[in-house]
Amino acid sequence: MMDNKKKTIVKVIVVATALILITIIEAYAQLNPLSSIYYQNEYLINPALVGEDQRTNFNFSLKKQWINTEGSPSMQAISVDYGLSEKTGIGISITNEKAGLIQRSKALASFAYRLPVSYNEDILSVGMGAGIYYEALDWEKFKGDNTDLSFANFNNRPAYLDADIGIAYQNDGLKLQVAIPNVKRFLVRDLKRSIINRSTFYSSISYRYTYDYSEWFDFIEGRAAYRGVEGYKGIFDIGLNINFLGGDLILNSMYHSSKSITIGGGTIINKSLQMILYYSTGTSMIQNYNNGEFEIGIKYSIFGSRGYESGANKDRF
Repeated sequence: MMDNKKKTIVKVIVVATALILITIIEAYAQLNPLSSIYYQNEYLINPALVGEDQRTNFNFSLKKQWINTEGSPSMQAISVDYGLSEKTGIGISITNEKAGLIQRSKALASFAYRLPVSYNEDILSVGMGAGIYYEALDWEKFKGDNTDLSFANFNNRPAYLDADIGIAYQNDGLKLQVAIPNVKRFLVRDLKRSIINRSTFYSSISYRYTYDYSEWFDFIEGRAAYRGVEGYKGIFDIGLNINFLGGDLILNSMYHSSKSITIGGGTIINKSLQMILYYSTGTSMIQNYNNGEFEIGIKYSIFGSRGYESGANKDRF
């Protein structure tokens, strides 16, 4: 009798501990998203910017966090976007996140529409990405009672439909953005189906100053952003992106209010292949237990009729 009670207590402790660790790990995974969303591939965070430069862009990002930590989070993203015209763009993106036992994937098809709002080349863009979301537990990494129904039921849930929406306003070098991922999370069903924290909101303001006659500098861009993370206080990001020598050298940095810093450096090869390496320090709560986060972002562009312009905004209208 006592042995059965002890087994039950141990079982409850194991399950509770596993769920807590899953939540903590996933929360940290959301504190520092893919660094490429800020400058290299904004389409990943805001569907309103899909196909904005009227080229065909192939993007790949890979991020690995906490190299010294077992079950550390990792993220991968692949996207293709194309500017159909000056006013429309389409794209497809696939992202995958792993954190401890949790694996979360989504595949979205996106569409954006842009229209002029004044004679001063002000542009208002709206976009939506809709597709399939799927969450599961990795049984190979699970250490506990394999007969526990709470874990089995988690994997038995079907994939579900959801959408991201976004809006962007641009005037010369100024860009304002607001995006809301996982729109269906507002429904009670989706709040109950997930035990992990999610990105809830993204907004940013940036300004890019282009050097038209400089031999060294192409442009310098400053950005301030605010991100909402479910179950955690909002995070402010502030950073700088600089292009030198026609894209031969790219340097950027971002400070996060979670007390983490991201730096990146890369280049553009043959005016079509962009490669950037990123390194982020751990958030303040875990800096003593990990050696940071590493990411590579690769972007290959097939030029449209406008050809390559070194980061300068295009005159769309």
